[in-house]
Amino acid sequence: MQKGRNRRFIAGLIIICLAAVLTVSAYAETKPLGMDLTTHGMPLRDDGWVEPGVEYRDESIHAVLTKDRFHNVYVRTIVIEVADASQLRSTLSYENFEDQRLARSLDMAKSVNALAAVNDDFVKFNKFQGYVMRQGVFYQDTLEKLQKPQDVLIIDNEGDFYVVIKASTGTVESKLAELKENNREPVNIFTFGPTLVLDGQPLDCPTEDSIHSMHLKGARAVIGQLDHLKYFIMTVDGAMSEGTGMTGNQLAGFIAEHFPECKVAYNLDGGNSSKLIFGGKELNSARGQGRKISGLIYFASAVTEE
Repeated sequence: MQKGRNRRFIAGLIIICLAAVLTVSAYAETKPLGMDLTTHGMPLRDDGWVEPGVEYRDESIHAVLTKDRFHNVYVRTIVIEVADASQLRSTLSYENFEDQRLARSLDMAKSVNALAAVNDDFVKFNKFQGYVMRQGVFYQDTLEKLQKPQDVLIIDNEGDFYVVIKASTGTVESKLAELKENNREPVNIFTFGPTLVLDGQPLDCPTEDSIHSMHLKGARAVIGQLDHLKYFIMTVDGAMSEGTGMTGNQLAGFIAEHFPECKVAYNLDGGNSSKLIFGGKELNSARGQGRKISGLIYFASAVTEE
């Protein structure tokens, strides 16, 4: 009789445990996000905030904000780790390359459920010239029209970064062919730069070749890869008109010192376009906070409750 009770008790306990496991698994399932531009991240969970506005974690993503001081300006950095490469994404204003209207960065970030976001190059703005791909769709290659060659950043379907220094159509196509041979496909391609850090080493931004006024102090925006599926986005406060912020060389040195493991750090559009967003709030205080921009790079949750 006692043995029968024990068996029923154990069987009931097993059923309860299995039910709990299945419930948690169903709630916390992580699925890769779709490729296209109009597919967005999953909504953030209220219980995902370890510390509101500072650290977020769910089963698919972990992001932490830090704030440093460089001379008289703030440097804000968000380090992000994701479970799947599809969680590193891009979006365009009005989700359309042909539509020339710009949009507020915060509105774009909220519309795609971005956990963390930074402005991209100034794609679409003022007859932008460069190599453009967003979420696997090729839009434009006008690299040969540039007065000075610029560095191109390629992000592939595994979430890894590659830079083509002083790119031309030929050198970009050569890199894309190399990726294809290794069963990799480009997903997002940006034209701005320069490359600030490569394999842990800061690169020089010489005055005579200082594209985007890298020889002057100013507000900056950066994206970098630290490891496979681990990244950072960063903004530096400042204004060139006031001589505040960082030069390219200062920024490269700062990143290499704080992230010696950095594989690639790439300079994005700075100045008044510099935008850093975390959890639905714009963080940095670059001049022109109300300025509209043309696109974002963002990181999103991939946890589904279904």
